[in-house]
Amino acid sequence: MKKYFYQITLICLLAVAQQLNAQDAQFSQFFHTPHQVNPALIGLYDGDFRAGITYREQWSTVLSNAPFRTIMASFDVRQPIGKGDYLGIGGAVLRDEVHVSNFTQDRGHLGVSYRKQLSGSRYKAGGQYLIAGGQVGYGQNAFDAPNVWFSDQFDASTTTIGFPTGEDFTNQRTPMFIDVNAGVMWYNVFDDHSSIYIGTAAHHLNTPNISFIEGGNQSLDRRYVAQIGGEFPLSDAL
Repeated sequence: MKKYFYQITLICLLAVAQQLNAQDAQFSQFFHTPHQVNPALIGLYDGDFRAGITYREQWSTVLSNAPFRTIMASFDVRQPIGKGDYLGIGGAVLRDEVHVSNFTQDRGHLGVSYRKQLSGSRYKAGGQYLIAGGQVGYGQNAFDAPNVWFSDQFDASTTTIGFPTGEDFTNQRTPMFIDVNAGVMWYNVFDDHSSIYIGTAAHHLNTPNISFIEGGNQSLDRRYVAQIGGEFPLSDAL
């Protein structure tokens, strides 16, 4: 007998003071990049281990040989701990490229999660779980200053870029910075084919300094994520 299922997941980016700050690479198929959505998703899967590579390319028809590219690779495993609990361990690396300026964002994180069973049996499907996860990693941004120009360099008399810029870009690469993320999730499994989950996460908790200017201070803003999703059958017959 064949079953059909319906799965829905909603992701909401929450902003402080009703402002949205575009800063992190985003994937349309975010469910394939769980490490980037919520650290509590580390180790949350069926199987012995999970590995994935996600690639995104945008604006290739407009920018020709200089499109926007993002690639992410991740790996995680889970280990039973105690009666019905699980420990998840994983890592992820990401590179985001904006060509022409060759602006890049490189990230690498190691993460851990703990899934605590609140109800149900360890010997059959079903039960409620509370999951907490965290990530610690390094990041760095870079760009090619000669490939960019600013409005104060525009010469209206010749309609060319003829003036020098007053920007100080001696450093075209930020120092390596520490990046900290955390998340929690409530997960309820009704049976083998039905479940629901609600979670939230905060990224860049330590708001690292990403300034290119020597002695400058430009913080990487925190990113907040709320999510709700589930799976349930629409039919139990073909």
